[in-house]
Amino acid sequence: MNTITTLTLNPALDIYLYIDQPQFRQLNRARDMYLQASGKGINVSHALAALGIASTAIMPLGGALGLSMRHLLESSPHHETFNLEIIPIAGDSRANPKVLDIEGRLSEFNAPGPILSPEEFSLCLKALGSKDPKSSFVLSGSLARGLARNTYAEIINILPQARIFLDASGEAFRQALSGENHIFLTKPNDVEAAEFTGQAVVSYAEALKAAKVIHEHGAAHVLLSLGAKGAVFYAANEAYIIHIPRVEAKNTTACGDTMLSGLIYALEQGYDWAKALSYSSAAAVAKTLIVDGSFPDLGQIERFLDGVRLEPA
Repeated sequence: MNTITTLTLNPALDIYLYIDQPQFRQLNRARDMYLQASGKGINVSHALAALGIASTAIMPLGGALGLSMRHLLESSPHHETFNLEIIPIAGDSRANPKVLDIEGRLSEFNAPGPILSPEEFSLCLKALGSKDPKSSFVLSGSLARGLARNTYAEIINILPQARIFLDASGEAFRQALSGENHIFLTKPNDVEAAEFTGQAVVSYAEALKAAKVIHEHGAAHVLLSLGAKGAVFYAANEAYIIHIPRVEAKNTTACGDTMLSGLIYALEQGYDWAKALSYSSAAAVAKTLIVDGSFPDLGQIERFLDGVRLEPA
C-alpha cells in the first residue's frame, strides 16, 4: 500500500466552548468544553486513521500548548494508526477558541501562531525528504509565520515524483500552482476558487469553469467543494457535478479535510474516480453529523453512498 505523509505547518489547539447564547463584552459561561489538536494535515491523518489507513503526520510544536497537543494526539482514538513526527520549535504553538451556540452555529477565532525559523523549517523539509519520494504527501492548511508564500511551491519542487494532495488558499495556493501539473489533486472550496480566478463561484457551471482554470494552472485533478450543494470534479478526461444528500448539519468543522481523506481512502482501495468521489462526498456528509471532533468510520460513510449522485459534465 502507498505510504501517506501529512504536513501541518501551523497546527493549533482547538478549544471548543459550548455556550448557549454567547454575548460579546460580558462574561459567558460555557456548559461544556472540548479540546482537540488540530490543523488540516492533522485532521486528514485523524480521518484516515478512522478508516484504518496509516499515515505519518509531520508538524512543528512548541511551548506548553505544543505539549498539550502532543498529549492529545498520543491519547486520541486510532492514535496507533498514524505516526507522529514532531519538529520541536522555540515558539509557542497557537490555540484557536471556537464557540458553539445552542443552535449549533460556530464562531471561530484563529490565532496567528508562532514564527518558524529557517532552521526549524529546514527540519520539516528534512523530515519530508526522509520519506519515499514516490509516495503520497498531503500539504494543507495555513503557513506558519516566518515562511515565504512560495513555501508549498518549494516543497512540491523538491518532490517531483510524489503524489501531491494540496489544500491551501491565498497566495500560498496561487504560487503552488506552477502550470506543470506537478500537483496530483487540489481541493479548494468555492471561496478559495473565486479568490484564485477572480470570478464568482456560485453555480455548478461557474464551479466547473473555475476548476478548469485551476487544472490549467498545474493541478491534474481538481475537487472543488461547494458546501451543502456538493462539489464538482475536473480532470483532463473526466468531469462531474457531485450532488449530495440533504442532512441537518450539526458541525461543519473539518468537513473539507474529511472529504479529502475519504477520497484518499477510496483511491487506496483501487476504486475508479467515480466511486472514489462518491466515498469522498459521503465522508464529508457523515462528518457534518458528528458534534465532537471525531471522524466518521467506514460504516458511517457508507450509509450515505446511495445518496451521492454524480452527473457527468
